[in-house]
Amino acid sequence: MNGSASILVIEDSRSNLALLKHLLNRAGYQTCEAMDGDSGLALAAKVLPDLILLDVMMPGINGFECCRRLKANPQTAEIPVVFLTALSGLENMSLAFELGAVDYLIKPYVGPELLARVANHLKLRQAQDSLLGQNRELNLALASRDKLFSLIAHDLKTPVNAQRSIIDQLLHTDPQKEPEEVKELVQLLLQASDQTARLLESLLEWAKTQILGVTAPPGPLDLNQLAQDLGLWLSRLSVGKNIKLVFGLDGLPTAFGDEQTVATVLRNLLVNAIKFSLSGSKVQVLGQDLGKELRIEVIDQGVGISEAAQKKLFQVGETVSTRGTSGETGTGLGLILCKEFVEQSGGKIGFESAPGRGSRFWFTLPKAPDPTA
Repeated sequence: MNGSASILVIEDSRSNLALLKHLLNRAGYQTCEAMDGDSGLALAAKVLPDLILLDVMMPGINGFECCRRLKANPQTAEIPVVFLTALSGLENMSLAFELGAVDYLIKPYVGPELLARVANHLKLRQAQDSLLGQNRELNLALASRDKLFSLIAHDLKTPVNAQRSIIDQLLHTDPQKEPEEVKELVQLLLQASDQTARLLESLLEWAKTQILGVTAPPGPLDLNQLAQDLGLWLSRLSVGKNIKLVFGLDGLPTAFGDEQTVATVLRNLLVNAIKFSLSGSKVQVLGQDLGKELRIEVIDQGVGISEAAQKKLFQVGETVSTRGTSGETGTGLGLILCKEFVEQSGGKIGFESAPGRGSRFWFTLPKAPDPTA
């Protein structure tokens, strides 16, 4: 750690300051110095050193007061402070540790001992920072897990309950006497099963990125071909509602992203557009070349989104339960996943919508690097 560790020396004696600086620099540490407590406080907040060597007897505020203020400032509170002073006595040492110092060396000090203590405290600081980082990552993982479980509980409940209800009705319906009703129930069961399958796919994608940290490397991506493939995959859904899918991405430059990630985003936006579109209308997928990036838009002529619901979109923990034009249940998970994936890809996502006037969801992606450049 010597090559990167920085040490602030607060010492009013020029000769002591020069000696300490020489000793620390020769050991490979970077140093900065201040000759009084006020200057030391200002410099500590500015450079945020890895460790502070602090004298006690100085003009202005003494070292004890300087240490108290360092520990009271959230910016500098975690920086280890080592007192280096001619003041001996148990009372002074006790006060130093009460104020938050990690060590107390009495002058005259021995060079090797000073360097050994500095090295030990820097190692402890490094270990502490590592543990704090691991704790932050663990807390984020636990929070992501809780979000995921909450979304699963909410979003799976509706389609699963619907399937149970339909199956119960089928069990009490005579297919010979009521064939049309059976056919209708089977179609409803198929829709509920499709919804569950799409939801589970989104949940798995969310879990891979949020819990397992799995991200795929980006590469050149043909958005037109990707959209056409998704159109075929969603044809049963769109044809079943008599909705025409129109793609206008032909001639769009190559994007830069992961195919599966971008496909998940576009698929979710298309499913939502179809879900909230009226029979006989159309859903368009258009693209724009914005120079350094591409903008993809999914436009529907559906029911639009209320102002209250708009505020909840893309928000984890918020429930958006608007039903589609054929009674399909809505889920906020898809859009949350879209936002995560678009931002991972270096883009942005947004929308414009008004009740009764349809919606326009858009996202941007970087353009693929020019191979001839």
